Amino acid sequence: MRKLIIRFLVCLFFIGISVNAQSQDDRALYEQAKNAFKSGNFEEANGFCQKYLDFYPNGEAIPDVRLMLAESAFQLQNLTDAATLYEKMGDLYPELDIARYALSRAGECFQKIGDYDNAKRVFIKLRDRYPDTSEAEYAKYNIADLEKYLPHKPGTPTMTKEEEMKKIEPPVEQTPTEEELLQKAKETFEAKDYQQALSLFRDFLKKFETSKFAHYAQLKIGECLYYQHRSQEALKEYKKVLTNYPKSEYIDYALYSISWCNYRLGDYEEAISSFEKLINEYPDSKYVPSSKKAIDKIKAEYDEKKAKELLEQANSLYANKKYREAKNSINELIDKYPNSEVVKEAKELLTKIDEILVTTSYKQALTIYERGEKALNDKNYDEAIHEFKRVIFEFPESEYAKLAEKAIALVEEEKSYLVAKEKFEESVELYEDQKINEAKKGFKEIVTKYPETEYKEEAEEKLVELETKEGELGAYKTYKNALSLMKKEDYPQAINAFQKILTDYSDTDYVQLAEAGINEAKEALKNERMKRKFNIAQRYYALGDYESAKEWFEEIKGEYPNTEYAKKADENLITISTIGTPRGVEEEYNLAISLYEQGNLQEAILQFKKIIDKYPNTKFANVSIESLKTTQKKLNDEQAKVIYDGAHRAQEYGEYTAAISKYDKLISEYPDSYWTVYAIYGKAETLYAMEEFTQAKEMWQKVADAFPTSDLVPHALYHVAECYEQTGEYKEAYLAYERLQKTYPQSIYGEGELAELIKDKIVVLKAKE
Repeated sequence: MRKLIIRFLVCLFFIGISVNAQSQDDRALYEQAKNAFKSGNFEEANGFCQKYLDFYPNGEAIPDVRLMLAESAFQLQNLTDAATLYEKMGDLYPELDIARYALSRAGECFQKIGDYDNAKRVFIKLRDRYPDTSEAEYAKYNIADLEKYLPHKPGTPTMTKEEEMKKIEPPVEQTPTEEELLQKAKETFEAKDYQQALSLFRDFLKKFETSKFAHYAQLKIGECLYYQHRSQEALKEYKKVLTNYPKSEYIDYALYSISWCNYRLGDYEEAISSFEKLINEYPDSKYVPSSKKAIDKIKAEYDEKKAKELLEQANSLYANKKYREAKNSINELIDKYPNSEVVKEAKELLTKIDEILVTTSYKQALTIYERGEKALNDKNYDEAIHEFKRVIFEFPESEYAKLAEKAIALVEEEKSYLVAKEKFEESVELYEDQKINEAKKGFKEIVTKYPETEYKEEAEEKLVELETKEGELGAYKTYKNALSLMKKEDYPQAINAFQKILTDYSDTDYVQLAEAGINEAKEALKNERMKRKFNIAQRYYALGDYESAKEWFEEIKGEYPNTEYAKKADENLITISTIGTPRGVEEEYNLAISLYEQGNLQEAILQFKKIIDKYPNTKFANVSIESLKTTQKKLNDEQAKVIYDGAHRAQEYGEYTAAISKYDKLISEYPDSYWTVYAIYGKAETLYAMEEFTQAKEMWQKVADAFPTSDLVPHALYHVAECYEQTGEYKEAYLAYERLQKTYPQSIYGEGELAELIKDKIVVLKAKE
């Protein structure tokens, strides 16, 4: 079971579809199907998958669900259904990698049930659609194997009369039993007659495909081929153990054998990957120690192979006098594979190359170096640097490489001086033109980018002058802003503005004004808070929540004694002491909430109404009004759901009159429920099944008109177009199809295979008009 789940999850990875954007209901149903599949409840997974396809035909998890449906059918031994579902999966999503897997599985299912014609047809489709793939090779093998099971075709040589008589009256032979055939195959294998053993094991698997030893026979088929050094064929047979017998006790050995097949075929990376999979998934397997040793061995061989390839490449380049390219190959060899046995030979070749380069590169390096010197003398610094760098990178072994490095340093220094001088003069001019910000930016650039030049100190002095001027101007603007905030009664922001003057402009004349402003704003803020608290206390008082009002009034008295609001609070406290508060209202409200949470919605509704009538001037009455609306809505949705389920069942059973009656009841009694749009859609489906196309069209159009944001709208509009077709209104039909594709270009009707079918249909309809 664990292997099945792993295989299924790998399939989902290849599909590459994320369900993060699914709707909540869509996601929930998909998760139910996936969890049932993981736990081995394949019948339950099948049901959830069918339901998903019915309710969410455009859901983002559709490919996952179709694959899960096929896998569930296979596990339930419904091989005919599984074959059909796998093939449909491959045809619907040919661009996905998993399509090859699905078609391969379809062919195997047809083969298992003896439907060799369809098995061959599917394998031919797989071979032709995906040539040059491992799956195509597997298909070719199976097509050849199937030929012996298919009937004789016209045009092929006929049998002689004697052969026909022998076919009619074959000699009587004793058919070996399952145990006898398996034992004979084992003995033949142990005798190392691998070709005969291969034939016997295949015969066993054909005759006893449901045997408990089938997985063993499949493994031994791979073994026979392996020992005949037919590694490519053996690899395919070993993989069948993983695919067809995921619960086999030989899975770890099959992985082990697959690894060695890959090694024999020269696919070292795949061999290492298979060994690592065995180690990770079967850590207690007896093949783990040898697998670890094999990985080390293969990695060493792989590295040596790569090292030799690099050396061969270097020798070839050397022979063609491409000395620099040859040197690069050798350096790569030494860096990546320092322990290779060919390093010594590589270094000897490198010595030869360096000698040649030193001899041949002197004149070239000198020519380029002199061009760099000329560019430097002409003050063409970028060109000079370019030429000197060419010397360094193209002739690193020449004596001019070090000279070029020193020349570049000289160029950079001279270039920096000239750039700093130009930038300083430009910044001074900006400063004199009162373009303060631009001048400041220029001086800062000199300080940071050209600190080694003589202009750094002068730039720093100019920055000090600018900051002094900016300080006074900044303090004035900030103070003006603070006064504006005070006028707007935005006291917290005003305090922040005044505080900014104290921190950022502490050397200006605005400090004392800012301190006075802070005190004034704090006092105003205190009065504002006192007023706000008093208003809140009065609101509680007006709601009849006297306990809360009392707490706020007492807080005002404590925080703001000897104020007008403290006096008013005291007066209200005296009034509250004579009124009291309703007893039991909170307990009754809690009871209503408890009834709601327990699902007793009818009783909760009665309890909320009781509170509203009995305590109209309390906060609990106000809250109960909103709770009553929520509870009534939930109750309506539940009752509507019951009616919808009944209608949907009647529709599925073909009881169309009863289904329409129930759908109408839901629509009329619960027009605002969650299920109303589904009821209208379901009624349209029922009318369509009854061939009442005009009425069905009206219902589907109603879905689009009354519920424009529903996910069902594009499906409804598609069916509207279908209804026009059924009634012979071809122009209306193709116009409806065109509107659908234009309005919903991202839907299955606007792109993909169905979209192309609709376009073809539009052409046909226009021709009929």
